Amino acid sequence: NQELSRFLDAIRYADFGQRFSFSGTGAGFTELGDTFTHILDRFRADRSEQERELRHLKALLEHVPVPLISVFADGRISLWNNAARRLFGQHDVQQLSDLSQFGTQLMPAIERLRPGDRALVQMQVDDLTQSLAVSASEIVTSGRTERLISLHNIQTELDGMQLDAWQALVRVLT
Repeated sequence: NQELSRFLDAIRYADFGQRFSFSGTGAGFTELGDTFTHILDRFRADRSEQERELRHLKALLEHVPVPLISVFADGRISLWNNAARRLFGQHDVQQLSDLSQFGTQLMPAIERLRPGDRALVQMQVDDLTQSLAVSASEIVTSGRTERLISLHNIQTELDGMQLDAWQALVRVLT
């Protein structure tokens, strides 16, 4: 009974380093000890695999080139990747209201954005205007709803299109 209690405590507290050996205690107890140890080894292997997958997903998320943020119901914001932290630079962004420092379009657009919606907004960071394609989706985890917002900087594409238009105009005029 004490060993069974120790086994259940090991599972409850995720102490997967425990070992059970009932040799010399009678028929069938050796197999029971081996089974307890095998179960804990399996839990440890599963936990290790989950942690490896979580580290992999976090590394992937950090290297996504599109800035990703989460907006929670209480107005809190989480910056999920390096691209999001670079976009906002040295500015402190923790609440939805903090986005008002980046111009008049960004905060209202994100407030109005519903899952599946897209919007084009202008954002000003350190006296530089950027055009962003903003889209939203919704995630529910552990009963908590959050909107995942992607902020794709399309300024480079717009500048390229503008340059192409000017070149076409020059060709027509010449």
